[in-house]
Amino acid sequence: MASKTRYGFQLFALALHNGTSRATHDFIDGTLIRDGPTFLTSFQSQLASLEGKTRTGVLSYRDSTSSGADESDTKPSIRIIRATPATSNRVDFEFRYGRVGSHDVAIAANEADDAELKDKASTNIYRASLYLPTSGTQAILVVENRGNVCPSDYLLKHLSFSSREFDPTLDPNRTSGWWRLMAKGITDTGRLEEILLQGKGAALQLEKHGSRGDGRRRTSDIVLRQNGLPLGRMPQLKALVLDWMGVSDPDPQAIGASPGTSVEQVAALIDINVSTDQFDDGAVVYDDGNGRTQTIRPHTTREIFIYPLSEGSPPLSSEIRVAAEQRIRGLMGTLQIQIVT
Repeated sequence: MASKTRYGFQLFALALHNGTSRATHDFIDGTLIRDGPTFLTSFQSQLASLEGKTRTGVLSYRDSTSSGADESDTKPSIRIIRATPATSNRVDFEFRYGRVGSHDVAIAANEADDAELKDKASTNIYRASLYLPTSGTQAILVVENRGNVCPSDYLLKHLSFSSREFDPTLDPNRTSGWWRLMAKGITDTGRLEEILLQGKGAALQLEKHGSRGDGRRRTSDIVLRQNGLPLGRMPQLKALVLDWMGVSDPDPQAIGASPGTSVEQVAALIDINVSTDQFDDGAVVYDDGNGRTQTIRPHTTREIFIYPLSEGSPPLSSEIRVAAEQRIRGLMGTLQIQIVT
């Protein structure tokens, strides 16, 4: 039985920069030049010009005259379908995203109706919402997640490039004088606790990898798993995963992660003594609540913060908004972002 596409969303904290500078600016009062228009004013002015705008290829902030070298066999492609001010502080987007070269032919029931896709992108529709703060240097972006794809970075590059191009009186080769939006995935410790406790709960896993004949690593040959956590070990497990993410728990009472490699950290939580030099990786395994097993490794931690909504058919825009705003309200105190939802 074919697996169904899973839909959800991700949350990002946005920072606002002047061109390629590292300094951040206020989303409401920030200006590019003294006595110039604020970001909010200029952003609202360019929204109408975004609709129907298509970009294909690598977008480099350092070179506005070239799409940049693309070493892969596919190129990202995006088209804004709708950019609508929904409220005074929220802008809703609908856009298509795909990659040119990812498919060569779209087949129909009759071969004569097949469509060549050379130099065209096979795309899907995504929804996103930008929540501007009442003041301050952080905003929140909600972007739909479809399967394993959440094209937040490319949407922000599209918006930033549009800001660069919007004022025709400015030098097109300038490196400042335009707004650049940068995103960082939001770490939701509440969501982390949810996934570690849902279903049958979390398991601890140590893995030993072999290698293929060509020298490449293959999937685990040996796995040592302890199902269920030892009593009272949830704080340590939470600290472990946050350590893999490179972030700290905002709770001042939270404990820190044990030192060492991922193998050493996981082994420290297992009830039996193991020889850590016999394993290559440590992992945390959990049941997603729908009978599927998910694995958290140091390089896959961001997948924790995909908030699931539906399978098989995309959720309504209103369903994404209601679920996202519920999460945002719970995070505003920790993030110290004032958003009206």
